[in-house]
Amino acid sequence: MSVENILKQGNDGFVLYPVPASDKLIIQSEKPEMIEEITLFNIHGKKEKTVRVNSLINNNSRKKMEVSLTGIPAGSYFVKIKSTDGREWKRLIAVIR
Repeated sequence: MSVENILKQGNDGFVLYPVPASDKLIIQSEKPEMIEEITLFNIHGKKEKTVRVNSLINNNSRKKMEVSLTGIPAGSYFVKIKSTDGREWKRLIAVIR
């Protein structure tokens, strides 16, 4: 994995990769138990997908969550990450096909 393929971790504690994404988006966090849900919105604000995090945590590494992008058309999307205490973070990603 190269530096170009990783969106650097900000002070929110999340890393999203690969960037751009194609079939799945991986979200890495030091405290995944604090993440309640992940929502993808297109650039027009339409909700494309919402997933509850407890269904995403990879058994091999509880710090890594995989979001399937199956059925999501190519384009730019906002990823909203909602925590269990109500805080929200947004990131911009690109999906390619």
